[in-house]
Amino acid sequence: MLEISKLTEVWLPGKTLLANTLDPKTISMIMNNHDENFQRSKLQDYIQSIKLMIPIKLKGRSGNTNHIELDDNFTYTKNTDNCITIKNRNMEFEIIENRIYKVINALHNPSVIASRLMTGDLYDCLVILETEDIDRYPEFLDYTKRLDIEAELESKIRQVKEFSRITIGVHPILDKNKTERQLHINFEDCETSTIIGKCSSKRLLIGVFLKNEAYGLSKSNKTLSKKRTTLISLVSDFFASFFKNGAKQIPLYEEADLYGY
Repeated sequence: MLEISKLTEVWLPGKTLLANTLDPKTISMIMNNHDENFQRSKLQDYIQSIKLMIPIKLKGRSGNTNHIELDDNFTYTKNTDNCITIKNRNMEFEIIENRIYKVINALHNPSVIASRLMTGDLYDCLVILETEDIDRYPEFLDYTKRLDIEAELESKIRQVKEFSRITIGVHPILDKNKTERQLHINFEDCETSTIIGKCSSKRLLIGVFLKNEAYGLSKSNKTLSKKRTTLISLVSDFFASFFKNGAKQIPLYEEADLYGY
């Protein structure tokens, strides 16, 4: 931990989901046209017509806007993974299927993270959800896909002004025979087996955490606590529609009520 605390600050790439309503067929039609002037003009028109979920700040403009404005000299490239990268002034965007992201570079300070770990100032657990869709567990293990899920979730909650700077972390736990395990026991003096336990657990748990330092466990953020129910509702609704079989909340610290402190 002491060694980690000595590491220097580093800028790491990230992205914010701006819209998920793009038409892949339109994008494909534009990009497959061999006329470069047509391609540039139509791509510019289409991108500027999209209404963003989250307002952004454009360079040289006052206030925020729900539309992207591209200069005539913007650049774009189509990568091998069907991702289109657009660069305009000091801003960079990515188009992947029906989504457009704003690429951001976030400053990470390892010494702050190490300090929080050493003092027990952990991320605030907002909610834990459970679902039967365990087949989606690999999506959360894939770092890139998990970042996409977190970006989409943040875009949803940041549409509420009070949550515009909230940073979310998602952690999956595959609960197969962990919290409950049914056993079939054969005793020497008994011909039939004895079943111990009602059932075996088979579910996916999703922990959602607030990563902002201001909401760490060592802080008592009364402003957020007033809006906590609204924030939890937004997160729960997101995952309820994300999973085929929905997702429901697990009461936090219910074992304390069951077994006592």
